[in-house]
Amino acid sequence: MQKFIISEEDKDVRLDRWFKRHHPHITQALLQKMLRKKDVRVNGLRAEASLRVKAGDVVTITIDIKPPTEMFHVKHSSEMQVSDRDIADFNKLIIFENNDFLVINKPHGLASQGGRGVKISVDDIIKKISPRYKLVHRLDKDTCGVLVIAKKTSMATAFSEALQSKQVEKIYWALLRGVPQHKIGEIDLPLLKSGRNIEKVEVNMQQGKPAITQYRVLEKLGKELSWVELRPITGRTHQLRVHMEAIGCPIIGDGKYGGKRAFEEGFSKKLHLIARRIIIPQFNIDASADLPDYMKETAPKPA
Repeated sequence: MQKFIISEEDKDVRLDRWFKRHHPHITQALLQKMLRKKDVRVNGLRAEASLRVKAGDVVTITIDIKPPTEMFHVKHSSEMQVSDRDIADFNKLIIFENNDFLVINKPHGLASQGGRGVKISVDDIIKKISPRYKLVHRLDKDTCGVLVIAKKTSMATAFSEALQSKQVEKIYWALLRGVPQHKIGEIDLPLLKSGRNIEKVEVNMQQGKPAITQYRVLEKLGKELSWVELRPITGRTHQLRVHMEAIGCPIIGDGKYGGKRAFEEGFSKKLHLIARRIIIPQFNIDASADLPDYMKETAPKPA
């Protein structure tokens, strides 16, 4: 029997899409069969493939379905591929640790979880360190900064509950092309995964899900660039990136949403977005990530 806690990033996803994302070796036909036989349950209850899961939900698989060896190696990095060197490098990323959680400063280019084209991920590494460790939220591969790992399932559930009750404060910094019209503001634009490409998101006033971002301009770099502090009130996929582009100020390095305007001569082509700080009072967590070298030169200096 296996149990999985639905993360904040996976909330509102259909159950069959969650399986496709995390257990690609389980086909749609097999999943339907498992659901009919009650081999898959959500919060202990029978579920349909169309059920939209919520953060903190517990998905239970009562039978052992292992991925074919060849598929495992193609689509996911095996725990056997995680070396002692990988673990040593991971330990250097830790910026906070207590009995229940650890927080790392995830570098640009390191995926949070496995997937197509991913050789190794944070999830692979922590599973090698301890099978009890759980990734409780995610950052895009191109986004660097604070990432939280729970040391046991009960704390992963507690983290999800804290997210749902708005007890987790996340603060990001970004370098933008352009300067927002107001120094302090709030963006309230609903977002929807667009077309066939579920990895791209767009503003959709009719069908989009609520998405709110608060921002504050930290510093202007002439008339063309600015550093901002971003606080996502909701946690939609690519929310900050899409919201910044929507107000005409794409994040530097974000060619996916900003196109050519997202690149500036003399600046790194990497995404200039960092999860700068996370604060969770009930867990006594207050962790800040140092900026990578490609951001440091132009970033605002501490007061």
